[in-house]
Amino acid sequence: MKLSNMNSNGKEIDIANERKSRRFWVCLVLAFFSMDIAIATIAIAMATRDPSFRPMPDYGQSNVSWEERHQERLASSKLGWTVNMTPVEPDRKAIRIVAHDSSGNIVMGAMGKLTAYHFARVTELTRAEVVEVTPGEYQAAVDCSRDGMWKIELRLQSGEDRFLFDNEVEFAKATEPLPFR
Repeated sequence: MKLSNMNSNGKEIDIANERKSRRFWVCLVLAFFSMDIAIATIAIAMATRDPSFRPMPDYGQSNVSWEERHQERLASSKLGWTVNMTPVEPDRKAIRIVAHDSSGNIVMGAMGKLTAYHFARVTELTRAEVVEVTPGEYQAAVDCSRDGMWKIELRLQSGEDRFLFDNEVEFAKATEPLPFR
């Protein structure tokens, strides 16, 4: 037996088809809601588990002590020191540091500390002592095998002179040029 009804225009409506149609559209809307919830859940899981989505280390404290750090930077710039940093090849498990004073002379006999992290992995903060391996050449045990931008804070002290290097450095593996043919 076919159920039917009349609509307001006087046309006959098939109730079975009407129910199927209603079920289809309700299920379609619910399917879209379910997909939205699934995508949001995946996005939240990715954002909370990925170590690259983290605030920078000591961000709050560096803002609180901004004035002190600014004074340290000014004192360091008055010293006129320059620093060259390169990864120690071949395994890049340390950073080689050479510091020059304002006269261009190599700074010898300094002691210091280095703090570093890669911008893609800010949770992997490394702190290391700076050790003088040869006169004027220093090393810090930091695994810098990951190419890219690094945030490095280097503090050196030689006698009464205190130097702060707080900057971004890019480390990239040396590549040999392709032969010209």
